[in-house]
Amino acid sequence: MKYKPYSSPLEAHIDLIRSMRRGRKTWPEISAHLEREHGLKTSHKTIQNFFKHSINRKQLPLGFEPLGNPNRLLDRLRR
Repeated sequence: MKYKPYSSPLEAHIDLIRSMRRGRKTWPEISAHLEREHGLKTSHKTIQNFFKHSINRKQLPLGFEPLGNPNRLLDRLRR
């Protein structure tokens, strides 16, 4: 029997979380929005840790590239 790797329910909302953070929303505001609009009840610390982990990798997953200067991504991967 094949098992799928664990996938966080927050992964489906990463673009929303990113746009809300760019809009200066706080972690508790994002948590409340996810619960109210998407039925996803989780603490603001869980969302913060998930987001921090997903953007602080040596190799970014496809679609997580930062906007702006693409050379910044190369510099980051070389570290």
